[in-house]
Amino acid sequence: GTYTNAYYQAYDNGYGVVYDISAYPDCTLELIDYRHSPWSIFGTWDYKLHVVDWDTYTEVFVTDVLQTTGDDQWEEGISLGSLAGESGLVGIFLEPMSNDPADAYPCLDGDNNLDGMSYYGPLDDYSGMALSGVGDFLMDLWIMTAGDKIVVKPPKVQITAPGNGIGRNGTSSLTGTEFTLKQTENTSSIKSELEGYNVLRDGEEIGYVAVPTTEYDDLDLDPGLYEYCVTAVYDDGESLPVCDTVTVDPTAPPPPPSNLETDVVDEDIVLTWDAPGNVWMQWDDGVNPGNGIGLIGGGTFSVSSHWDPASLEDYNGLTLTKIQFFALGDPDAEYTIKVWTGATGMNEVLSQDVVSFTVDDWNVIDLSTPVPIDGTLDFWFGYEVTHGDGTNPAGCDDGPAIAGYGDMILLSGGSWASLVGINPTLDYNWNLAGYVEALDGTTELLGKVITPTTTNGTLVASGSTGISNKMKTGGKSFEGYNVYYNFNSGGYTFEAFTEETTFTHEGMGIVIGLHCYEVTALYDEQGESDPTDESCELITSVPEFLLNATTVYPNPASDVVNIKSDFEIESIRVYSHSGQIVADQLINNTMYQLNTSEFNSGLYLFRIETSEGTITKRIVIQ
Repeated sequence: GTYTNAYYQAYDNGYGVVYDISAYPDCTLELIDYRHSPWSIFGTWDYKLHVVDWDTYTEVFVTDVLQTTGDDQWEEGISLGSLAGESGLVGIFLEPMSNDPADAYPCLDGDNNLDGMSYYGPLDDYSGMALSGVGDFLMDLWIMTAGDKIVVKPPKVQITAPGNGIGRNGTSSLTGTEFTLKQTENTSSIKSELEGYNVLRDGEEIGYVAVPTTEYDDLDLDPGLYEYCVTAVYDDGESLPVCDTVTVDPTAPPPPPSNLETDVVDEDIVLTWDAPGNVWMQWDDGVNPGNGIGLIGGGTFSVSSHWDPASLEDYNGLTLTKIQFFALGDPDAEYTIKVWTGATGMNEVLSQDVVSFTVDDWNVIDLSTPVPIDGTLDFWFGYEVTHGDGTNPAGCDDGPAIAGYGDMILLSGGSWASLVGINPTLDYNWNLAGYVEALDGTTELLGKVITPTTTNGTLVASGSTGISNKMKTGGKSFEGYNVYYNFNSGGYTFEAFTEETTFTHEGMGIVIGLHCYEVTALYDEQGESDPTDESCELITSVPEFLLNATTVYPNPASDVVNIKSDFEIESIRVYSHSGQIVADQLINNTMYQLNTSEFNSGLYLFRIETSEGTITKRIVIQ
């Protein structure tokens, strides 16, 4: 219609149109267009849009506060966020929030000729709203069906109720006269065939994708802020754009090695370090003392270890490959390993049934699909458990809880909560650990927003049995490293590449001066990591007295290695040839026998710390 009239609008009232979408049961509500006039008052106006199931007069959605873009014009393409359509009548109402409580703006236009279902009235009583006395409000609803873009017009109805609004052009409110209009003329629509989508970056078209594809990868971008817009392309034209902004951060370097150590071994300097990501990430203390949590009467709930971006700093870019948990006391419990992402923890990226497990023990589950860690998103891993009455299958430590991180639980109601926040007496962390490592070629998992299957019930703790079960540990090395060397502060230069987590700088142990080292990790696609912390050895003289005072024998050895010193031996640490620590003992004696019968054959490095200094010896185990 033509904009010819409007109401003197009021705060806390809605003005809008009811649409019949019963012919499109699977549609989504996409956009709203509406027209407003200034009536000699000009400005930028705040408003909200309310979406109502008109069959039940139930409000189902309210937008954030929006603003008009001009005066005396159509406001077009206001997004409803692809809201699921109801099965029958749906109302869209504009709530004016600016100017004056008795003359509120934006002022929705009417055409002075009521031909459909335009209503107005208090927003807290949709059933009591009256039909418009200024004609049809100029408002169009855009919906999306399978392959079609449709603009829906309001249906025609029988009008029996008068309103009490005041029209700006002198049109009085409706009288009680009955107007009979045909309900069968309930929809006017424009249909067209969806062909694909145009993608724009900062106002310039950069790509097109054909249906049914609904994603586009924009690669090799420089850091900065970008605006992306998408338009739907139909056989008869193009839709208005839907836009969003994205900040591209500078590419974070891949994870480095850690714990670089240097030691003088005879005439050499030997370096050892830890591979990147060869760690278990966990909040609990790794011990189950017999504690477990369950629901009185049994049921289903989920537990997780929660990591926000700040706590993920050391794990960004790594990949979760295993999850370890403690299954307490219920051999009939059913566990499903889960991984979620996002601030609310409702974006499920992995769900994997536990086929078998050992009760009253730690269970290590290899993930069927490894999950990469994006350090910009909250990361949650854990499990869903279903159990019977009288059991407490979710193992936990003795606390205290790291609230909001190590004790998250999902019960009926659909949101994560801190266990100790629900019940202060349940001051525990879940026995949960995730094994992360650096992998190449890991594919990002696209999650799905889930509605959890949980049971509302009362939590109960089993109480400690006093029997402690420690978690299982393990690791494996990474693919390659660059070793850098700095002599007497002359600057770092490349020294060597190795695939091991150890390197021997031959002959440097007898060179007087300051020897410093750094190590980086190499990745096929991501390049080189940042270096480890620097580790240095200052050689002033060869400590002959220490070498002569400490002996390690026999060499080669098989079942036993003897360590003897004239000084007190404080500790002994043994490294395999690959750099893995295979023994770490506190001694506080001058003599020690180390059982090596379980060692694999090969070369081992014995790092012996005495009260007078540290020496390192190479021993061959046969």
